[in-house]
Amino acid sequence: MKRLISFKKNFFILIAVFYILFSFQNVSSTTDKGAVISEIYYGPSGAAGLKEFIELQIVQDNVNIAGWRLVIDDVTEFSLPFVSGLENFDYVSIYTGSGPSDLDASDGNASIYLNVGSEILTSQGDIVLYDSNNEFVDFVRYNGGSGGSVLGDWPTSDSGASALTGESIQIHGNDFDSSENWVSSPQTPQSPNYYY
Repeated sequence: MKRLISFKKNFFILIAVFYILFSFQNVSSTTDKGAVISEIYYGPSGAAGLKEFIELQIVQDNVNIAGWRLVIDDVTEFSLPFVSGLENFDYVSIYTGSGPSDLDASDGNASIYLNVGSEILTSQGDIVLYDSNNEFVDFVRYNGGSGGSVLGDWPTSDSGASALTGESIQIHGNDFDSSENWVSSPQTPQSPNYYY
C-alpha cells in the first residue's frame, strides 16, 4: 500500500513539473520559417503611431529576419532590418512610431521603430509576414479584418481576435493559423505573453 501511495505522489509531482516547464513556452508552431506573429497592439489612443506594435516570437535558432516584409491590410509594407543574435524564444517588437531601434537580441529581445507619423494598424486588419525570399511565413486577422483575402490555413470565416481597450491581442499556445489561441490581454512587448 505504501508503494502505491508513493507511486501516486511521485506521479503527481512529475505531472506538476511538466506543467510548470511547458507552461512558460509561450508559442509553439509547426512553421519551419523561424518566427510567428505573437502579439498585436492596434489603434491605441493618445499620440498617433507612437504605441501600436506588432511582435514576432522567434521559434528557431539562428533566424535572420533581414529583408522580411510585413504587409498590413494589403496596402502598407515594411522591410525589416538585420537583428543580430536571434535565437529560439526571442521577441522582436516592431513599433510604428519613432524611437531608437535595438537591433541586438543577445538579451532575448529587440525593437524596431518604423518611424511612421500616423497610426497604421486600424481597428480592423490583416497582417502578413513574408521572408526575404517572398515566401509566406504567417498571417493574422484581427477584429473583423480589412476585407482582403486570408492567407495560409486561416479560415475565411474566422474574423480574428479583438482587443479590449488598452490591451493587445496575443497568442497563447500553439499557432493553429486561426484566432483559436488569441486573447485580449495586457500588453507585453518584447517579452512572453501574459494571460490573466
